[in-house]
Amino acid sequence: HVHVMHRKGKEGLGAAYLAGFHWGLDHGYDALVEMDADGSHQPEQLPLLLKALKQADMVKGSRYVKGGSVVNWPKYRELISRGGGLWTRMCLGIGVKDPTGGFNAFRANTLRAIGLDDVASAGYCFQL
Repeated sequence: HVHVMHRKGKEGLGAAYLAGFHWGLDHGYDALVEMDADGSHQPEQLPLLLKALKQADMVKGSRYVKGGSVVNWPKYRELISRGGGLWTRMCLGIGVKDPTGGFNAFRANTLRAIGLDDVASAGYCFQL
């Protein structure tokens, strides 16, 4: 089931994610997926994310792994994305290939455990 939430105005990326997560949890979904709507992720990959979620609490789709791609992006945007990912990996000491990517699947219990009401981020740092 896909639900598109329309909001009155721009309130920030983090606020959009939180609103969607709360909606899904309030409606009893076991898994919730967030996906950027900028064409940087392929919706055809959703079944693979959901399959992987059976063995994980959270699954991150990546544009920068074998088989991944970025379509219709100017080169500067890909460089900013890759540079931001490298900086994030270095600062946090993580091996995730696409830490700022916006194609993620979560188990509902994982989101509940995070304590969404205590999340203060409203911008892109929410994706980390």
